[in-house]
Amino acid sequence: MKLKRIMVFVLCLVLISNTTTMYTRASETTNLIPLNDGLTKTVYGIKYSCKNGVYHISGKPTQSSYLNLAGGERSIPENLHEGDRLNVRFSSGTAYVTLGIRAFSKAYPDGIWLMKTSEDTEFVVPDLSGYTGVSIRITVTKSNRVYNMDVVPVIEKIVEETETSENILPLNHGLTKSVYGVKYSGENGTYHIVGTPTKSSYLNLCGGTKSIPENLREGDRLKIEFTSGTPYITLGIRAFNEEHPNGIWLVKTSKDTVFIVPDLSEYTGISIRITVTKSTSSFDLSVTPVIREVENEASYLTIIDDDGDIHFLTDLLPLMQELQVPISTAVTTKRIGTSKRWMDWDDIMYLNEVGCEVLCHTYNHYTGTQIQSVDDETIYNNYVKARDELLSRGISGGNYLVYSSNTGNYQRVQNIASQVFKCGIKIGGSTINTADSNLFALSRYRIDYASTEGRSDWNLKDMKAYVEEVAVTGGWQIWMIHTSNSIWRQRVCLDESGNVLYVNGSPIPMVDENGKPVLDSYGIYPTMGSTVLIQILKEAILYAQEMDVKIVTVEEGYTKFFNS
Repeated sequence: MKLKRIMVFVLCLVLISNTTTMYTRASETTNLIPLNDGLTKTVYGIKYSCKNGVYHISGKPTQSSYLNLAGGERSIPENLHEGDRLNVRFSSGTAYVTLGIRAFSKAYPDGIWLMKTSEDTEFVVPDLSGYTGVSIRITVTKSNRVYNMDVVPVIEKIVEETETSENILPLNHGLTKSVYGVKYSGENGTYHIVGTPTKSSYLNLCGGTKSIPENLREGDRLKIEFTSGTPYITLGIRAFNEEHPNGIWLVKTSKDTVFIVPDLSEYTGISIRITVTKSTSSFDLSVTPVIREVENEASYLTIIDDDGDIHFLTDLLPLMQELQVPISTAVTTKRIGTSKRWMDWDDIMYLNEVGCEVLCHTYNHYTGTQIQSVDDETIYNNYVKARDELLSRGISGGNYLVYSSNTGNYQRVQNIASQVFKCGIKIGGSTINTADSNLFALSRYRIDYASTEGRSDWNLKDMKAYVEEVAVTGGWQIWMIHTSNSIWRQRVCLDESGNVLYVNGSPIPMVDENGKPVLDSYGIYPTMGSTVLIQILKEAILYAQEMDVKIVTVEEGYTKFFNS
């Protein structure tokens, strides 16, 4: 899991003994303290009120008072486990207002403090088996002070940082080698490459034509980190046998990528090498090749078709039914049924009835330029109107927003979306989502480009690479497609019998007398989407299944990572 931030905690004992400060990494976890929304209580002149986890404390205490947040004298909060390290965040600004954990037993019927603080600190849960109850409480000490302040008590479990796996490449201390005008020198795992190559050359890092590195095992998932900044310098794994005495590439990359080790039993040797291609470029750069084994975490993929085009019904629904996988449609409710190009409400309700996920793609599809001139209230009303139109028809996917255009890149739009929806999905980003991702700026991989009509980025090789990435690292990857794009909707030429005409293995696009694409708005005519792009998508989905990447809806992905 990607970790969202590094939190620094200082143990009280560490402060007292003046020893070295401890650093640890915490994940974005759930607050162990319930929100207690709407709570209002007055105790000894102090009024406590809570809204969204923020407690307002006002008044002048006539006696010391407290507000119990969780647990009690006869109960122990179930999320307090012995040995758990907790991050306590409670900077009240005054020592007279504290957050504490108090324990009760026969020996201590009035309780004893296990922890009490008015500032951020760390707490390790002790053995609680000897207590009848444990309460977490805000305490205000009797004083002559008059309070009017907000505090946000937070207690989170600290998840220890997982130790990084070792680089399987040797460090090669002090190595120096010159090949065809290129000098390689290595120290501490960093290689300096300088010169102008007269021929292609390579530096072997490990293995060879007659040896196989022992840490390359079939099925292992490897993360390759090698962003060289130039395609002329690559990191590759090359395999040798009698059929391929000069070797064949199993993987070759100049950027960070992922690789799953295949069956190597048919090869006599495997070498991992830096390769410099012959060119006129003069190199003077350093690279640090890293190959690490990564854990096999659960991998999820969601595919979303934007806009609500009729081709979702004619093209994607049959594919879903054939492969028994979900593909989601994000609909702009203002467009529904306004022309034969867009699905109508009967179509939408039919998809919902057969189990297809229908998501919210706003009411009127603002663009990034338009959103800058629209006030917050208008955006909010736009979102509510679109959501409620779907929810009122029993379409639960209305709770999940797919931003229109690039509007999801604006922080204020994300803030507004957070008031209406469970999550917000952007138009791009190409980042795998994890439990510490921004819930209202979830990233998508562009399988096509929405902003450029007629441009096709349907590249099966790239799509398989995306699958491999999430298969190795785990997490939730989301893809973006548009059956509404002209490249999908462009008709193809037919013969007299209605068969698609091909040239050099590719269907012939239909154009008018001016050479412009002839587009299908009805979903009943063979198009580039139905004849070409559906086949690419099908192969990508089958490859995802082969790689144990589960195809899920947005609701399933959201539940897995943010509401489990």
